[in-house]
Amino acid sequence: MTKGFHHIFLSAALCIGSFFFLASCENDIKEVQNLGKGKENIEEGRDIESFLSIGGMVKARLKAPYMIRRDKDSAATIFPNSLFVTFYNELVPIPESFLKAKYGKYFVDDSKVFLRDSVVFYNIKGDTMRTSELWWDQKTEELYTDKPIWFFQKVPFSLIKGRGFRTKQDFSSYHFDQVYDSQTSVADSTLPSQ
Repeated sequence: MTKGFHHIFLSAALCIGSFFFLASCENDIKEVQNLGKGKENIEEGRDIESFLSIGGMVKARLKAPYMIRRDKDSAATIFPNSLFVTFYNELVPIPESFLKAKYGKYFVDDSKVFLRDSVVFYNIKGDTMRTSELWWDQKTEELYTDKPIWFFQKVPFSLIKGRGFRTKQDFSSYHFDQVYDSQTSVADSTLPSQ
């Protein structure tokens, strides 16, 4: 009888102990939800120079006087005091186009850069586009906006004002959504005098 009582007592003790162990493992739902609400990591940098390369080829160089990197919900890098980007030719590592703005924000997950305030995009031929806001998509290597634009082409001379613009980052091709005003010089088509 003592042996049976001891066995029942031991079994009951194990059951009660297991109950308390399992009960102590229960998580408070609020604690679990707050796990992802940690402090935001913020990094700052000055005199930034960063390179974008694909397949070992340098595609772009970014320079900025100040940078803030945040990784709270979606990682972003902010350039609040201006930035300057040089785009390089794919075949020969020489600059072919340039981009500058007073403010930029790089969305890491999307590989896109939002630029605003005095945005200027130009190439080595002197073609220039100005706007208030511009997106740079690093995956498609395109720049685009739905804001008013001012476009100047040096040769042949063209001055175009419109809204909405899309171009490759090498400025090799571009498209206007709407054109409000344009001025273009046409080569003289008269026959030479004899």
